[in-house]
Amino acid sequence: MGDLGVVRRRKDTRGWYIDLRPYGRIYRNRGIPIESKKTAVRILEQIRSELATGQSIHRVLAAYLPERSKPNRFRSHLERWLEVKRRETEGGSLSPTYLRELERYGKENGYFSFFDELSIYELSYARVEDFSLHLCDLGLSPKTRRNVLGALHVFLGWLRKRGELDKIPEIPLPRVDEHQPRILSIEDQDRILDAISEERRGIFLALAHLGLRPGEARALDVADYRDGWLTVDKAVKGAARSAPIRGTKTGRGKRLPVGPLLLDWIDRW
Repeated sequence: MGDLGVVRRRKDTRGWYIDLRPYGRIYRNRGIPIESKKTAVRILEQIRSELATGQSIHRVLAAYLPERSKPNRFRSHLERWLEVKRRETEGGSLSPTYLRELERYGKENGYFSFFDELSIYELSYARVEDFSLHLCDLGLSPKTRRNVLGALHVFLGWLRKRGELDKIPEIPLPRVDEHQPRILSIEDQDRILDAISEERRGIFLALAHLGLRPGEARALDVADYRDGWLTVDKAVKGAARSAPIRGTKTGRGKRLPVGPLLLDWIDRW
């Protein structure tokens, strides 16, 4: 931190500024122009001192920059967060499907563009509630609004963990009615399984008799079966055939006993 920042003279005035690129430039001290080199040096030393205590550089500089300057804006921090999520996805710790949803919310005309002109320090319960009502006006279902607001909560929580926000506003999550899935009778399930050609029936037997998620069943191969037991520790992340294979949705694997129908199919096919 001792090497961070350079004091420079302004070309347009007689004043001075502190060059902290790539994090930004400081032209004012709490709104007052920096008129002397001595003042600029003192401010730079103060910034370095605050950073040495472990504070986030974005949080420290926010006190010297205009509230709605680009480094303080919601959009700038959102882009940083999305880049972190992209790297997590590349590393295999985040689902590509979830990343696509976050990027859809965060694109320039996406749902989060509602906050683009604001500083992250201007976010309050009132503004988040206005955002929730804005999503209502767009005709989004309660479940979709809950997903978008949940992603906002995760983003703000990330800023708090990094020390860039002291606290985050309460997020008014919409109530969503519990989903009642339509379940076929055992007899109907058996008739459907019998109608599937025998050589293609295995994955559907695994879904029906082991209660696997479709992505888990699609990721199975012969190496996952041994001595009457099936190890389920991965899943296909996405509908495309080229979708990557990662860990399960819960992050936990399981070992399941194979019943006689699926066991017979494995033996024959």
